[in-house]
Amino acid sequence: MTTTTRPPSGSAAQVEHIPARTASPGRRPLLDVVIPVYNEENDLRPCVERLHRHLGDTFPYPFQITIADNASTDRTLEIAHELSDRIPEVFVLHLGDKGRGRALRAAWGISRAPVLAYMDVDLSTGLGAFLPLVAPLLSGHSQLAIGSRLAPGARVVRGPKRTVISRCYNRLLRVTLRVRFSDAQCGFKAIRRDAARELLPLVADNGWFFDTELLVLAERSGLRIHEVPVDWVDDPDSRVQIVPTAVADLRGVARVGWGLASGRLPTRELRAQLGRAEPAAPRVAGGRDGLGRQLARFAAVGVASTVAYLALFVLLRQVTGPQWANLIALAVTAVANTAVNGRLTFGAATVGAGGHLAGLAVFGLGLTLTSGALAALRSADPGAPRTVELAVLVAANVLATLTRFAALRAWFVRASGGRAASRPAAPARPGAPARTWARPRYRYVAAAVAVLIAATTGSALALSGGDLPGAAGQLPTPSPPPATGATVASAPPTASAASAAPPSPPSADEIRPRLLGAPLPTGTDWATSAIFSPSSPILITANRDGSLRQWNIEDPARPRALDERLTVNGLAGVALSPDGRILAASTRARASDLPDVGPPSLRLWDTSVPGVLRLLGSVPAHLDTVISVAFHPRRHLLATSSWDKTVQLWDVSNPRLPVPLGTPLTGHTHWVFPVAFSADGNLLASGSIDGTVRLWDVSNPLLPRPVGRPLAGHSAGAYSLAFAPNGRVLASGATDGTIRLWDVSDPANVRPLGAPITEHYDRVWNLAFSPGGDVLASASADLTARLWDVHDPANPRRIGEPLSHPDIVMAVSFSADGRHLATASWDHMVRLWSLA
Repeated sequence: MTTTTRPPSGSAAQVEHIPARTASPGRRPLLDVVIPVYNEENDLRPCVERLHRHLGDTFPYPFQITIADNASTDRTLEIAHELSDRIPEVFVLHLGDKGRGRALRAAWGISRAPVLAYMDVDLSTGLGAFLPLVAPLLSGHSQLAIGSRLAPGARVVRGPKRTVISRCYNRLLRVTLRVRFSDAQCGFKAIRRDAARELLPLVADNGWFFDTELLVLAERSGLRIHEVPVDWVDDPDSRVQIVPTAVADLRGVARVGWGLASGRLPTRELRAQLGRAEPAAPRVAGGRDGLGRQLARFAAVGVASTVAYLALFVLLRQVTGPQWANLIALAVTAVANTAVNGRLTFGAATVGAGGHLAGLAVFGLGLTLTSGALAALRSADPGAPRTVELAVLVAANVLATLTRFAALRAWFVRASGGRAASRPAAPARPGAPARTWARPRYRYVAAAVAVLIAATTGSALALSGGDLPGAAGQLPTPSPPPATGATVASAPPTASAASAAPPSPPSADEIRPRLLGAPLPTGTDWATSAIFSPSSPILITANRDGSLRQWNIEDPARPRALDERLTVNGLAGVALSPDGRILAASTRARASDLPDVGPPSLRLWDTSVPGVLRLLGSVPAHLDTVISVAFHPRRHLLATSSWDKTVQLWDVSNPRLPVPLGTPLTGHTHWVFPVAFSADGNLLASGSIDGTVRLWDVSNPLLPRPVGRPLAGHSAGAYSLAFAPNGRVLASGATDGTIRLWDVSDPANVRPLGAPITEHYDRVWNLAFSPGGDVLASASADLTARLWDVHDPANPRRIGEPLSHPDIVMAVSFSADGRHLATASWDHMVRLWSLA
């Protein structure tokens, strides 16, 4: 048996020539043709029989045909086994998952044949090209061979749409990845097994992009790819889904391009391992890769960089101010842009510290341009919307991009001495130390980079007026003192004063509810809300007549009103931000009893000083009454629900001008009442009068999406929702008086926990979990509030007797330490209860 000896690194590659005749009938096959199939019960039998007949008549080598079944659900696997039993050269491989790349990886990985091929089951390629395809591999002339529908001499019959898509895709590969082969996705290819053994571990894709990735890696590793013009007749019954496949291919192009540009794909090491000589580097200053092609590649990289920059900027604006978002997004994309352009546009084998230094210098100019543009915009129009911000940044980036091209091109031309961008390194002198970052010249470069970053950071801070991370959306401490008689919450205790740990919240078994003091009058109509501040001993109450009041509850048995009553005509829902510094309120639509109410709105107040409610901003919201408001636990976001059957997300990083994010969330068929965020903020729940609860993935608030199916466990409208602090349990209450607990640890597959709680005999208006998550409070139209031990959410039990009220109970709320409960009732009153 002939074997292959791998040459030493750097020498010419020696390739095994495979003999044309076998010494004995039992010799291994020299060719293995793999046919990946998925639900091909109609085409499989005639395809295999025709291929076997052709190879037996015309092919002078022993061969085998492997049918790789990709989790077919019809009779494909059964037919494959029938063919295998009848034809000795046919073998069957069954996989439990779909994917052409996965099938080829598995079949080629276990094959013993020196030459591995594959073709599509529809036999769109004329079989006359088979021997020309594998002959260069058998002789050792080439390592890969592909059929090409775009090579001169090919004869193709296919529709115009697929022709245009194919040509555009292959053109994209030549522009972005600088490939030289003409057709990446023709289903007719072959590879030597020794080459496959080296390349397959580096190929990440298991779908349609597998072919392209394999060919790019082979070409970059110095392997020879032989192209055969084919006769091709397109299959009208093709199962390929064009749009999803195109999107996956574009992602694959971006991933492979980044891997090549960043050096994550070790093609240089593989080239040395295979003994392939380095290719001649493209010239920088003209010739085949002159200014025209450089501009085209630079433009493609620039478009990708700009899109990435804008996406990063928008995401970072959720957590920080515009100048810091601009600085971070521009820095990240500038480093990536320099690396990709150095490799793909200007042909540099490596982008060293000097190249990145040049890129950071241009980054400083770009930062000055974009930061200056933002500063000018904020000076001219402090309330400019986010779309105007983006338009200004795009214009500034166009100018910065032109400057970047000129600067980087000049740098790489000078670095290459006006010749090739890279050339083989000269051999090191015997005994000479290897160059490392410890050498003084690199210390200077590193110092220069650090100085440049510090300078540009200082420039950004100067332009932003000290807009530090985390400051966006935070409210300045108001200078006016609190109103007469107001009590300001004391400062947090120092380390020495904090030796005594705060009392822990009572467990479910320790709770003994008792009423504290007299009820608090909230207004002249229903008391709709009572909210404890998380950062100070303040309780905020709301009344349907529009009254908002703050109460000092340092002594919960003797609360004191801190301010004059603030009236908001049409007040509906209220919520307090996680830091207790912003109060959000929504209003109802104009009605006969509210003739002076304008359009439904969202309003924000500064509550950072107890006793002072200062209006920050007000914007129209929804088309009908905005019934509920909820703050995101970690971001400057809130959600509103409305009788117009929608839910809207808002950016409140600038509380003076709340900005709606994207389009309203739709899907409910009736009024949407409650909304609630999970503890990590990645899930939003909404409940509707239609009896359903919907979950939304809001991890990217710009692109929220529904998760799983609507939860339909109630026979009537879902009026209340609450997430447990652990984020794994959701409670929902309905107009039929039932409460359900749901396991939402897997949001796509939510399941109910135990039987519904049915002790309330009328509408459940509100639900709240204790800070520890083991107690659930419910407010009901049956004139009671109740406490439930939900330590085991599948088996909840009531704690003590119901908390009776003279009228309907609208809301319940736990204090931050979990030791007190507030209830709001239609008798105009809010009551405080001790739970310890």
